Amino acid sequence: MLSIDRDGSMVPFHALSQRLAETALRGGRLGSADIYYFHNCPIEYLYRDRYHQEAEAISSILDRISERTAVLIFSDGGAARGGYSPDRVELTEEFLEKLKTKVRYIAWLNPMPL
Repeated sequence: MLSIDRDGSMVPFHALSQRLAETALRGGRLGSADIYYFHNCPIEYLYRDRYHQEAEAISSILDRISERTAVLIFSDGGAARGGYSPDRVELTEEFLEKLKTKVRYIAWLNPMPL
């Protein structure tokens, strides 16, 4: 499963996120991949399209995945703005905790340089 942060501070990385999505769709050795989009942090919904028109409840997605599902999150986590948002941190932690109850492998790819 690939979850991509889209718009806002991630605009400079749209081309890279599109390449990640295309690579995931081609499959290779990974098998099939579901691609979802969000803005800033996943709250109640992820979107099947990059324009945030086709919403799907996170709870519904979690019901369908298994512990064998690997999740890659592509997001700057707010780092591109150079600020710290306690609300965003809390919402992101809640999302990650929900994921951790269902899957064994979660990776976060942040496109911002250190």
